[in-house]
Amino acid sequence: MYTVAMLNVWSLFESEARTAKLVSRTAVAGILLAVTAYPLFNHKTWTYAIEGNREFSRFVSGSVRGLLTVVGISDRRDVARKEARLHVAAAELQGLPPRFWSGGSALFSGSTMPPHIFIFVSDATTRTRMGVYGYERDNTPNLKVFAEESLLYSHFYSASSATFQGVMAMFSGAYSGRRALMGDDIRTRLCTGLHEKGYRLMMAGIGYDIFETGKHCAPAEKMSAEGHLPADYDQIKKSLQSNPGQPHFVYQHVNGGHNPWQVAAEDEVYGKGKPDIYDAMLRVADRQFGDLIAFLKKEGIYDNSIVIFTADHGIGLGFHMDKSSYSNLYAQNTDIPFVMKIPGVAARNVTGHYTHVDLLPGLAEILGFSVAGPVAGYGLGLSPASAAIPDRCVFSIAEYKNTVAMNCQDGKKMIWNVEEKILHIYGADDPLEVRDLIDDYSEREVVDLARPLLEFVAAGRGTYIQ
Repeated sequence: MYTVAMLNVWSLFESEARTAKLVSRTAVAGILLAVTAYPLFNHKTWTYAIEGNREFSRFVSGSVRGLLTVVGISDRRDVARKEARLHVAAAELQGLPPRFWSGGSALFSGSTMPPHIFIFVSDATTRTRMGVYGYERDNTPNLKVFAEESLLYSHFYSASSATFQGVMAMFSGAYSGRRALMGDDIRTRLCTGLHEKGYRLMMAGIGYDIFETGKHCAPAEKMSAEGHLPADYDQIKKSLQSNPGQPHFVYQHVNGGHNPWQVAAEDEVYGKGKPDIYDAMLRVADRQFGDLIAFLKKEGIYDNSIVIFTADHGIGLGFHMDKSSYSNLYAQNTDIPFVMKIPGVAARNVTGHYTHVDLLPGLAEILGFSVAGPVAGYGLGLSPASAAIPDRCVFSIAEYKNTVAMNCQDGKKMIWNVEEKILHIYGADDPLEVRDLIDDYSEREVVDLARPLLEFVAAGRGTYIQ
């Protein structure tokens, strides 16, 4: 009956003139494709055929856009010319010059044991939905208390829209795109630096790929896949007791706001809608982070430990809510939390722009270890070199598309889908990114505005840009 109904709708257009039929059929084809896909992909937990949905959405949007252009009713021709200019400009650039980190002075050096390091990663967590960042719902009470004695980064961005690339950027100080094209020595450089300083590595939670396949991270002691179980803390306690003179690096990666979007009935405190459940999931992640803080204080190591709360990426919400969030780079996908407590460093709000690739050089400037080869990051603002970077722009990559984004300190945001030839520009006064400013700029102005992004694309040919 469903198929017959669709054929009946199609037949309504049979009496139209030839041009009108082509235009109408184009519009109806897009509607029918979307309606057909709805029962297949509109699942509460988002888990059904997510990759199929991603490819299907790309097919539909690309096909409908192309057909509309053919029949002469596309309103994006001017944008297409501007986007084409970017391809020409990028081809003429050589890319960003490589930058190297050679170690040097550090916050912690000498004969004393370096501080323990605990990195707590909440998956798919957008900072604008967190109470600690001013969100109306107080869903991060533990993190809010923690932030009072920590560095709160107000403009921290994910390097990618997917877990593997985001985590790999933290551990490598480099970007990667669709595939892990970097060598193992680069991919696990953080582990190499930690071993240099005598750290014992322990890993728990999502995203084991980088640890299992990286020879320098492989000696890490594994814990649960959930990342927050009581057995994990028993394991950490046992290791601390068995290795009293050795600093520990503990990486915990919890589900956070990742699909499936569901919580226990007692945690449905905000409602049953998707945004409500998401907010409740972040409340659960905050509670799990509180368990970590309580453990560290009970064991007497909290004051002398570096503790970091962050995320691997965000998730599509609000105006851009969709089911292919790992392919987009809107603010909800890239704006993530980063809160860090360092022994002896006073709490403050860090206003500069930083991203995942800054973690490796940031820990290097704290601990003083060397990093082999060039890095994309600058550090975490703890040294003069990384604290004052004028007019900095940071970048993000969508794993499943050749899509790149640029967030600049002057408030400008640009998203460029290199493969599908889509270009967006947003301003600082539009945090939800609902008003595209692309029509406000001439072709020349778009190229000038995109200069940092073009250099980033040129530098990534063959690695994070295919």
